[in-house]
Parts: sequence; C-alpha cells; structure tokens
Amino acid sequence: MASLQTKRCASGSCSKDGTLHCAKCKVTFYCSKDCQKDHWAKHKKHCSAHKPMPEGTLEFLKLNRETRNKVYEDLLVARYTPSQQAEYELLTNATGDRLGIRNSLDQLEEHLMISPGSPLWGVNGYQPLVDARGLLNANKQINEELTHTLFTRNIFLIPVGEGFRYQITGQLFSLKLHPSSLAQIKHLVISVSAQWDIKHPRHSNGVAALKHNFNHIVKSLNMLGNTLESLKIRFISCFHGRVEEMRGDIDPLLTQRTARPVKIMCMDNTVFTFTHENVRRFYTSGFDLGDAFEKLNIPVKHFEAYGDLPGEVIERLNRKFGVVAAAGATPDNNNDGGAAPAPSVPATSTPPSSAAASAKPAAPHRDPTGQSRNNLAEIVKGMVDKNPGDKKMAELAEQLTHMPIRSREVNAMLFAPPTPEELEMIRRETKE
Repeated sequence: MASLQTKRCASGSCSKDGTLHCAKCKVTFYCSKDCQKDHWAKHKKHCSAHKPMPEGTLEFLKLNRETRNKVYEDLLVARYTPSQQAEYELLTNATGDRLGIRNSLDQLEEHLMISPGSPLWGVNGYQPLVDARGLLNANKQINEELTHTLFTRNIFLIPVGEGFRYQITGQLFSLKLHPSSLAQIKHLVISVSAQWDIKHPRHSNGVAALKHNFNHIVKSLNMLGNTLESLKIRFISCFHGRVEEMRGDIDPLLTQRTARPVKIMCMDNTVFTFTHENVRRFYTSGFDLGDAFEKLNIPVKHFEAYGDLPGEVIERLNRKFGVVAAAGATPDNNNDGGAAPAPSVPATSTPPSSAAASAKPAAPHRDPTGQSRNNLAEIVKGMVDKNPGDKKMAELAEQLTHMPIRSREVNAMLFAPPTPEELEMIRRETKE
C-alpha cells in the first residue's frame, strides 16, 4: 500500500501533518476536515488560482516568439538587485553636484554591464551564459534566439587602459567571441582610464597604447558593421573629473599664450599647474580619441562623450554623430526586463560645476561691446592706481581705451585681473 503524502497543515498555526488535500485545487493540505473548514474563508480566494501542470513535456518552441523572448530576457538581461535599485532611485532624485552624481551613477551602472573575459564586480567571465547553459544546448533555433537577446538587450563595456591590449581586428574583449555575435551588440560603453600624468616616466608609452586601442576598436566596429542604439565614451584621467569641471578655464590655454595658468589638486594632494606649454601634451590622448572615432562609419542612434577631454573633441564627435547626449541612450531595462541604467549628465564643452558656482561668482559674459570695454577699462585703471609712477602703464591704459575689443587675448583678460607682465606682453603684440 502506498504511503500517504504528507504536507504541513495550511490552517493557521496548526503544525500537524496534512494528510488530506483540497478536492478542488489539490495542492493545499490539511490535517482534518475541521482545519479545512476553519481555513476556507482565506483559502477560497486563491483556490481556483492553483492549476496542476499538464502531463507530458512542455514544447517550448510552440510558444509564440514574444513569450520565448520573455523567458530569455528573464534569464539573461541584467537587472539591479533591490538594494542597487534603491541606490539608483536615490541618485536619480539627488540634487547638487551634477558631475559627482553622474560618476556615482556610472559606477552603479557597471553592475549591469557585460565585459566578456574581464572581472567586473567579482564576476569573472561570461557569467550570463552560465544561467542559460541548458537552453543554449537545446537546439540551434533556441541557441540563436538566446544569443540574440543576450547581445541586443544588454550593455557591453569595453575597458581601455594604457596597455596594448588588442591585436586581432574584430576582437573587442579579452574573451574571443564569434564576429556574428559581436555584430549584434546594440549598446556599448567605452570606458577609458588614463592614469599616468605627463610627469610619469611611462606617460609616452601609455599615450601610444591608448592611440592603438582607440584605432583598433574603431576598425573592429567598422568591420563588424554594428548598428548601435547607444554609444557612450567616458574618459577618466589621473585627475578623475577635475579637468572636466574646469574645462572652461583650461581649454583657452590651448590657443592663448596669455591665458592664466590653472592649478588643480591631484589625487595625491599635490598641485599640478596647467600652462600653455603643457596642456596640449596632457590632452594628447583626448585628441587621439577624437581622431579615431571620427572614422567610425557605423550608425549610432544615441551618442554621448564626457570626462577629462578637451571641449573641441566633444564638439567634433557630437557633430559627427549628430546628437548631443540625452537621457535614455541606454536600453530601458525596467522592472520587467531589468533596472533602467542611470541617465548621465549631458556632455557639453564647458560643463558647469555646482561646487565651483557656489564658491565664486559666474564669469562675465564675453561680448565685443561697450560693456566689455568698460570692464577692461576698470581693470586697467586699477592697475594704474596700483602703479601711479609707471609711465608705461599709463601709456598702455591710453592705448587700450581706444583699441577695439575683438581679440581673444584681450577678452580673456575679463576672467581675471592680468599681471603687469601680461599687460606688457599684450602691449607688444598689439604694436606688432
């Protein structure tokens, strides 16, 4: 005689074994009819919801494609954990330092990214496929559908550093994948890390490696022929965003010899001074990145570039791809298919810093009008007052009073009172 199936009695706090089951749903057990009667008021709300599985094997391919895709997405599309989702919502609703918030969102977003062969956040290798190994081996059709979902619905991350990493055209990751799979990627993030400053003995080697890696990625994408829904490029230097915050002050050093040097605190608490003589060397990899990605010939729907790059490069790439960064450039992995990646702060050539804005008043607007002339006159008058016996200073003040306000060198003076040496240099260049 077969032994009776036993389950815990479903009635309240009863801890006895349930040897009787509900005749309707056949999945809820009780120890006696009295317990079943006591529990009926609650159980009747759910009784009809329990339906036994049909006998036999589920024919997965007879399900419609939409249903199969839902199964694939539940298996393979990255999504935040509840704690990560809470952190994401906290950051997206935060106010204050836009760049700091964006950097925190970037770090959180990496939890949703795939970089085959690279350890990310303690996950080593091609982890999403581990969850679907059985389905991959089911048959050719399921394998193709599953692979398509993996590569089109997830965000892929290419980390780029100061080492010669890539050799074979078409290889985008440490783990070699078939070109037909790589060509299906729709959402791509390229994260550049340039940590050697211009004083580092291996700086020139790092610059050469970065240039090689940029060109390799562009050649590979052109060969694969991807159609990207989103492409994000973020450039992190040894200053970790400080250059981006002060780009409006640093970029003029590229073209203006008389622009005031800019001092930045390094991560090791030392001070680095940007000057006209060294700024282009610092920006070398940024310009190399711009030159490389201007040769990208595949369609890109949403493009975004930001970080410690020269504003000229960001503007060139924005013109190239015809769109400035917009929220939603990455796939919408909502609660049904994963948590939505964090929207990033739009990239501009001179992003404002809320911290800097609160510390000092906004810079005067550059306009070739009488207002600019008045501002300049006040600056010169102040210098003359400090040097009442200096005939050259008085002569220069007279010349500037009648000089048209149109040169970038003179307009640049509006951002900070010039030193006597700077005024003397402008006087000589004006006469020439």
